[in-house]
Amino acid sequence: MPSDSVLMVAALGGEVITYTPYDDESKTFKAIVNRRPTQVQPNVSGASKFAYHANVIELQIPRDATAGVLSIAEGQDKVSFKKSLDDEDETEFTVTKIVQEDTGLVPSDGGMFTVLVQA
Repeated sequence: MPSDSVLMVAALGGEVITYTPYDDESKTFKAIVNRRPTQVQPNVSGASKFAYHANVIELQIPRDATAGVLSIAEGQDKVSFKKSLDDEDETEFTVTKIVQEDTGLVPSDGGMFTVLVQA
């Protein structure tokens, strides 16, 4: 049975993406694609702010062995999906930053990765 995070992504209308770890074969699954992420994010101390680069897209990826990934290598893993919903072809992006990683609240939930990707 799929994890709670996989079911949540499906319920929220996740898009099909192709994820390619730097040292493994690609696989296809659903993720939440936020093409217009928040442009200003507080840093760790919360005292100052930094802006995301232009053309950065945020993804929420299930932490799941079958319908997601269990680990992410910043700067090395690739992901492909349509940059704009009306594009005919997919664009390949590189995972540039893991913004958040959680392990879920209950054993049936693998958790989620929130990552930034850039073409």
